[in-house]
Amino acid sequence: MPQITFTMENSIYSEKISAGRRTYFLDIKQTTDGAKYLKITESKQSSGNFERHNILLFEEDIDKFNRVFCEVISKFDNQTEAKQKEIVISHWKKTDELRLIQLYRQGITIFELSKIFDKTMEEVENHLKNMGL
Repeated sequence: MPQITFTMENSIYSEKISAGRRTYFLDIKQTTDGAKYLKITESKQSSGNFERHNILLFEEDIDKFNRVFCEVISKFDNQTEAKQKEIVISHWKKTDELRLIQLYRQGITIFELSKIFDKTMEEVENHLKNMGL
């Protein structure tokens, strides 16, 4: 198995979530051989030091992880329908959402849209419905 090298300069995109005494970082990174991965870091202060815990998800596992993650999140009792829709909508990139709307309004079929966006027809239909289209 080839060795994967991680460097500090390999960041593609990053978001920070401050949540009380914890901070979460979601970073899209790239290995030296070009493989993309998502690094989720939880950082919290404990006894004057910072504890960090990481999860690495490689690109080929993101869709599977996201489907299960959304399903688990939907099981929270205080989860409202609006928040569930927000989670489903967030599965799509903003640029893909804009393109989806444009193509849908041009009359492109659900079948064709599913091929363009590499999604199932059900995923495309549900996303359009959640966006009010």
